[in-house]
Amino acid sequence: MATSHATPQPQNYELMFVGLVCFLNQDNGASKARLALLPDGTNPGLNVQKHFPYIVVNPGAVVQKSGWDTNDANLTALMNHGAFRLPKCTLQISGTENGANLDPMQHDLHVPKLIAADPTVKIDPNTPNAIAKLRISSGKLEALRRPNSNVTDTDVAVISRLTVSHTGDIVVTATPTEGGQQRTLRLKAGTPIALANVAFPSTNGTAPHFPIYGRITKSGTIANNPQKIPANTLPQAAGTQTIFQLGIQINDGTAACGNQGCCRP
Repeated sequence: MATSHATPQPQNYELMFVGLVCFLNQDNGASKARLALLPDGTNPGLNVQKHFPYIVVNPGAVVQKSGWDTNDANLTALMNHGAFRLPKCTLQISGTENGANLDPMQHDLHVPKLIAADPTVKIDPNTPNAIAKLRISSGKLEALRRPNSNVTDTDVAVISRLTVSHTGDIVVTATPTEGGQQRTLRLKAGTPIALANVAFPSTNGTAPHFPIYGRITKSGTIANNPQKIPANTLPQAAGTQTIFQLGIQINDGTAACGNQGCCRP
């Protein structure tokens, strides 16, 4: 008797964007796309906490990894807990760029805008000083408030959630833009993922984090006047993802350290 094999069905997974991430509008007519840019906060200037980029997942969901070898015991310990620090790179993540069916409507309405902070802001997508970038053109993109926020808060950090339909294992590929070995993670189907740009481990500094967004602008600067987002305009993100279980300093709790949106270049 012949054995029948069921055809694998698409399965949704969530990709969370946490910390300093800007979504640059790259719409082209009916085709919707966003370029997620993580401004380089690894050398942010005097009295500003350093920010580092990570892919964060449940370590038990990692099927295979390559290119992450390091002699740094601290980075090895982080990886054992599911936090993989990224080099300066371009990212590809399965299912995020499968076509032209991105739905960013809710996100566009509620994410704070860099041009609201500084009307002179311009970004060249070809030459931003981004520590990592990811183009997305598939899935549903939504703006949420951080898990430990209160509905009465008048200014909350925005976390973006991309819900993606994908069949089979999820592959994350980081291609360094300044040389070095390509890095990959193969994850179990349906694994929640976070792409984070956060002050972790924390370093000395009490100056505002928002000016780090200036790194991706043509001028290299931005006015420190972030748009405030009230909590009651946003649904609350669940705190179940691995990134929220590691004691990572996500942000200072306000929109200044959350995700931002921006205009066309």
